[in-house]
Amino acid sequence: MTRTLCHAVVVSLIAAAALTAQSPAGQDPSADLLKQGQAKLREGKHDEALALVRQALAASPDSYQANSQAGVVLDLMGQYGEARKYLTKAIEVAATDQDKTRALRSMAMSYAFESNCRDATTYASRAYDIFLAAKDFFNSGEVANELARICLESGDLDQAQKWYQ
Repeated sequence: MTRTLCHAVVVSLIAAAALTAQSPAGQDPSADLLKQGQAKLREGKHDEALALVRQALAASPDSYQANSQAGVVLDLMGQYGEARKYLTKAIEVAATDQDKTRALRSMAMSYAFESNCRDATTYASRAYDIFLAAKDFFNSGEVANELARICLESGDLDQAQKWYQ
């Protein structure tokens, strides 16, 4: 998958997370830091975004939002192994299926950056199964399409064909 397409998908996932995971002011001590971090990320200032996200993590180490955002920023910086530590934590602490599927898709994109269809499938297929169980056929189709594209771009044509079907 082209790096630009991966970036677009990852930034879209962050934006969706930000819109749906907004908490009332003052409830989450890391919310303001995360908002500032998202602004820096949109400006392309990854180092500054990461510094703000790390402050948010210090305030709320079990925050789904902070762990997810840390993983995404690190992915965009090319630090995939480090990113996956935070994405794993985001998957673990996700309180809703919506957050869990978002984190699973982010993890799949992390592997897409390295053209790794096999490991991307491990995570994206879990999101696919959650959507399918909820009879959310639109989003299950979106995940299948994303995964097929990852596999196609990774050179695994058999897996790509499976997911496109």
